[in-house]
Amino acid sequence: MKNESSVELDHVSLHQGTHQILRDVSLRLSEGVTLLYGANGAGKSSLLKLIAGLQSKAKIAGQGRVLDAALTPRSAAERAKIGYMPQQGGLYEELSALENLQFRAAMLGLPQADTRCLEITTTYGLTSIIKQRVEQLSGGWRQRLAFALTMLAQPRLLLLDEPTAGVDLDAKARIWEQINIEKRRGTRIMISSHDPHEALQAEHLLHLHRGSIEYSGAPTALGAHFGLRVAHLPRPADLSALQDLSNTIQNTLAPLFIDFTHHELRIVISETGRQSRPLPALQVDDQEHPLHWREAHLEDGLRAALLMSERHKLNPGNAKGAL
Repeated sequence: MKNESSVELDHVSLHQGTHQILRDVSLRLSEGVTLLYGANGAGKSSLLKLIAGLQSKAKIAGQGRVLDAALTPRSAAERAKIGYMPQQGGLYEELSALENLQFRAAMLGLPQADTRCLEITTTYGLTSIIKQRVEQLSGGWRQRLAFALTMLAQPRLLLLDEPTAGVDLDAKARIWEQINIEKRRGTRIMISSHDPHEALQAEHLLHLHRGSIEYSGAPTALGAHFGLRVAHLPRPADLSALQDLSNTIQNTLAPLFIDFTHHELRIVISETGRQSRPLPALQVDDQEHPLHWREAHLEDGLRAALLMSERHKLNPGNAKGAL
């Protein structure tokens, strides 16, 4: 298994009918956790389904291999090596949690299926809800069950489409505990998420925009990729002064966004494609405050990715090359 390739895509495009979903995607899945990030409709779910072998009815161009199998077509046995968790979990509402586990185990042809279902029930803390029908479960329990189903066949590749969306903090912690266990075992993992705290736990980040990979690298380098700079100012006590100051900042710095807190203004600009500009000193409550650049946070980078993608969508000619 050491020489087995995980995921390799070379200039892959995906069409559904006349609509192009993925555009010239090339990637090699890194060890550990890769976080897939992008706006709604960017193609994240389509990419995960493609890797999972669930896009057989779509038109696929380019080359790719997943766990040393051709991108398409793939047999049921080859797909069984992959743990794929869709956004909605793929659960049968009218069945109990246990019946969902048993049904999935039968579909996968697992040996000693009853023993494996019991192990999964214990590992993922499902004992208290194991006999309840899925339709009776909360969103958090549904996601925990869906994740447990994904792990039944002890997959070598995990593809998780927003696995912690809508779950409580305890469920999220339990899911990430198991993700980290699988990472230490050497399982390759790709997760789609909008959560900056989850991005911090990933080794690699892919930013997808309109079906294309716009950034591939360390999550902490995303801010530098967009040339982000951050400056802080005290917040004026007077609301009219705050508006005047905000207008001045917009006119002099053209920030990507400004965050207003109770005590300060946090100004974030992008200098991609242009020289670094000196910061002016600004007046706040009749005092002059010099501005100094500070390091951008990961959350700034994630927010910038979405904002700049939106600008590209609205003004593709003006924004070309900004990403």
